[in-house]
Amino acid sequence: VETSYSAQSGDIGSGVSVSANTDDDTASDTIDVLEPAAFDVEIVAIDDSVIAGETLDVDVRVRNTGEATSTTDVDVFLNGIEANETATLDGGESTIESFDFQPTEDDVGELDVVAVTDDEIDTETVAVGEPGEFDVSFASVPSEITDEESFNATVRVENVGDGEATETIALSAAGLDDSKAVTLDGGEVQRVELSDANVPSNGTTVTVQAESASDSTDERDVDIVEAPDPPTFALSAPEAPATVLEPEESTNVTVNTTVTN
Repeated sequence: VETSYSAQSGDIGSGVSVSANTDDDTASDTIDVLEPAAFDVEIVAIDDSVIAGETLDVDVRVRNTGEATSTTDVDVFLNGIEANETATLDGGESTIESFDFQPTEDDVGELDVVAVTDDEIDTETVAVGEPGEFDVSFASVPSEITDEESFNATVRVENVGDGEATETIALSAAGLDDSKAVTLDGGEVQRVELSDANVPSNGTTVTVQAESASDSTDERDVDIVEAPDPPTFALSAPEAPATVLEPEESTNVTVNTTVTN
């Protein structure tokens, strides 16, 4: 003989007595009515910010606040990207589920990370920053040098992104080259000295470019001129008094001459 009973919310936490009777015997039992499973969710670990292209780790705690064992889907969303797991928990049991995302430059800005179970939702905000990118410009560069001098220039380098980056800053010109690796945090500025002792022959104009791996460039024209002749100094005949009377005390005598280069 089978029969059924629909448990009511008022039965939770108290036993329900069930009995069966015949003309000759009686059997009874007590059934515990458990609170249905319900799953709350909380984002317990997440970075406040991440650079596009890097990995964002998200830890989510799921807890069965009911008494019955059950299974729930656990979904986490970031700007339309979804990751999911399933969790089976006994009543009162909890677990940590870990997820990872790799936001792109299309995700740059303030974004919501949303964790969802069958019963609850939790939200945190993460800032997705621009990858590091260098902007270069000449801070100091000569417009003219001789073919006997070294070429020296100062390049201003700024990381216009949010993330740390390392790039090679280089001179690019016919007959002139130098390069240096530079590491900058987001927003940081540094001046870089570049030089080359091997200068092209005089009578030429060289277009010098400073460039970064981010394809930022600045350029200047530099004239290579002939070095002047070394100075040669000539003196004219000195001009002085023909005679000087013997002074009673010391007297200065002025002698004039002209120096010509």
